[in-house]
Amino acid sequence: MIPIKAKEIIKATSGKLTSGSLEEIISEISIDSRTIKSGEFFIPLKGENYDGHLFIKEALRKGAKGFLYQKDIGKRYLRETSFKSEILAIEVDDSLRAFQRISRLIREKTKAKVIGITGSCGKTSTKDILSNILSLKFQVVSAFKNYNNEFGLPLTLIQADKKTEVIVLEMAMRGLGQIKELCEIALPDVGIVTNVGVTHYELLGSTEKIAQAKGELVESIPQDGVVVLNYDDPWTRVFEKKARGKILTFGFSKNATFFADKVRMDSFYCPSFRLNSPVGSVVIKILIPGKQQIYNCLAASAASFWLGTALEEIKEGLESACLSEMRMEIKKTPKGIIIFNDAYNANPESVKEALSVLKGMEKGKRKIAVLGDMLELGEISKRAHYKVGKVVAQFSPDILITVGERAKDIAEGAKENGYNSGKVFVCQDNFGASKLLKKVLNCGDIVLLKASRLMKFEEIAQSIGGD
Repeated sequence: MIPIKAKEIIKATSGKLTSGSLEEIISEISIDSRTIKSGEFFIPLKGENYDGHLFIKEALRKGAKGFLYQKDIGKRYLRETSFKSEILAIEVDDSLRAFQRISRLIREKTKAKVIGITGSCGKTSTKDILSNILSLKFQVVSAFKNYNNEFGLPLTLIQADKKTEVIVLEMAMRGLGQIKELCEIALPDVGIVTNVGVTHYELLGSTEKIAQAKGELVESIPQDGVVVLNYDDPWTRVFEKKARGKILTFGFSKNATFFADKVRMDSFYCPSFRLNSPVGSVVIKILIPGKQQIYNCLAASAASFWLGTALEEIKEGLESACLSEMRMEIKKTPKGIIIFNDAYNANPESVKEALSVLKGMEKGKRKIAVLGDMLELGEISKRAHYKVGKVVAQFSPDILITVGERAKDIAEGAKENGYNSGKVFVCQDNFGASKLLKKVLNCGDIVLLKASRLMKFEEIAQSIGGD
């Protein structure tokens, strides 16, 4: 973290010093009293089910050099907390807003280029791949896992220090205006939109509104920045009109700035392809399964190119990249079962891609698809799950296991579109699915796990030997 003085925090947050010195230097910040270390500055946040102000006393006991508090709630807890006069205490109107303004202050102090990534699918994968490429040439700070919201994005920004050259951020949204707010904190120089799908339909109600929300990133990129867009996505034509900065495109169309051709898939459905760029072509072989990953590689390549990365460096970064946990993750259990864990999240587009990958993996192996509820789809939920069932019938895995109330419609969609009903098993929860899998699995089977994050499919992975 770039060190900042207490008086800088007060200016950035419109706060008030209630203890300690204005000249106190803050070099580390924590929002978690459980992991706070001696000398760190504690910022208590209030969420739906917790209030960090309850743990100010614990943070001080562990050696925190000071804390920030929200005046309307913090004063109640401070009556029961005694501390030395040299302890730094700053009163603010809103602790989350203050945390965000502090992270923006640090962003403004760094000379790093900031990259924001959004889209309905592929945000985290693109972030992981891009960070791997850039780390070969630059000092990079990258969002941990998918720290992509109003809490996670500031947490990433405060990791930057004076040596940081690039910051790679993921930007999620739950409604109109959220990405705009994240951009006002991060001030991105580069904006990547992977695609527009129906994720978060429940919250926004139409694909048009989803595209509008994603477009907030495009509109936030300055004239001297660059927007990286998916040429094959029809919404790109709309985004191009909103862009103020330079535009780079990617896709399978030869009209894209960066395009892929000569695609081949190996036995684990990991692709090789020719990457075509404005400065030449190079053959790439990646270790991540799925044809969809080519889009993520192209998007990462375009952003890396704009930052001055050579084509051979891009090739090296692509070919050594791996993804965050539970994203196209392949593990072999001691019993010889292959777990294809893509259960960090799910929407209709990503489930179709996962089923495609499953079908393409190791010919002759038995394929088992374990599909759970897809959340935040609102009024289209029943129809979307049914359509996934039609996709199951199209790709025809050897066994389909559905988990959850909504996923029952996947089972119905599969059976009503020609999939053998004798291969369909409907489970209410993860325990039932795990119990069933232990009965039906044989050595060499490939098991796909795919559902929305709240379904906690890691429980199934662990139960069948996936750690």
